[in-house]
Amino acid sequence: MEIKILSAIYGFMIGSILGSFFGVITDRLPRGESIISPPSHCDNCKTPLKLYDNIPIFGYLNLKGKCRNCGNKIPLRFFLLELTLGIVFAVMAFIIF
Repeated sequence: MEIKILSAIYGFMIGSILGSFFGVITDRLPRGESIISPPSHCDNCKTPLKLYDNIPIFGYLNLKGKCRNCGNKIPLRFFLLELTLGIVFAVMAFIIF
């Protein structure tokens, strides 16, 4: 049973990381921006995110959904995508392993 729980935890982490990356892709590509450069930043004030603010799910919660610098709202869809993919991967890992 503990293998299943550990698998679900790892699945959640991988899913939320992929959700974060997919969020960047779906946000930047339609605007013709690179997914690599510049690093994650506020779309309003262009301030780069700190490393710990870039942790999927926790960064959004820590910032309370707002830019640390200018207070501009971070779209909820980023949080929801990270959370949803994290849950999906956790469930899949729990079932498979």
